[in-house]
Parts: sequence; structure tokens; C-alpha cells
Amino acid sequence: MLPTATASAWAHTLQLNFQRYLDRNDITLTVQAADDPAGPWTDLTQSTNGSAFIGLVPGVNTLELAFGNPRSVAVFDIYQTTDPAHPRRFMRLKVSQ
Repeated sequence: MLPTATASAWAHTLQLNFQRYLDRNDITLTVQAADDPAGPWTDLTQSTNGSAFIGLVPGVNTLELAFGNPRSVAVFDIYQTTDPAHPRRFMRLKVSQ
């Protein structure tokens, strides 16, 4: 399943949803956000070697179902959709080995 981005009604932030497979322990998953698709991109949270996500910047929220494989993950942007300093936001999932 491909990642999907939605606007979270209760958190008033952009939200990236995707699945993380526990048995894929040779990759790094990094969720990034930016004000423009051209960047610069900021690393928000990261999972390495199949581990749970660790926040890389203050204020990032990550929700992950604690059972099953794959696990559903939701990452919430650090800026609210109503923030006038960040009127456009983009999120992506970067996968590297």
C-alpha cells in the first residue's frame, strides 16, 4: 500500500499514513516535511532496522499500531494547517538501505 497524506481534522496538521513491515530490518524509513516540493526537506521521524519510529524534531507525533505485521503508522506534521508562516506543507516517506 502506498503512503497517503490527509489533513487531520482533530490535530489540524498534515498526516502521512503508511505501513511498516517488521521483517524488513535492512532499511531505514524517514518521514520528511517541507513547505515546497523542491525542499528543503526536514527529517521528522525515523525507523532503522525494523525498530519503532524515533522523533527527530520537537513536536512531531507518530502513532503506530502495536500489533501485527505490517503495522499501520501515522505521522503528524509539526505545523498546524492554520499556521500563516507555513501555508503549504508537503510530506514524504524516504526509504533507504
